[in-house]
Amino acid sequence: MGTITSPPDREGEEIAQVFPLEADRPAGPVKVRFEAAGPATPVRLREVRLLRLCET
Repeated sequence: MGTITSPPDREGEEIAQVFPLEADRPAGPVKVRFEAAGPATPVRLREVRLLRLCET
């Protein structure tokens, strides 16, 4: 679980945020949900990526 917030001085700028999954999480589908929290202006999502860490 994570929260994305846009600082007032960076409103309108692109923000990159990473939310790692638990290392011991079993393989399978991932559910992702986005919702506005409180009276804050919702953040506009441009892209969402689910990436798997490649161990070499």
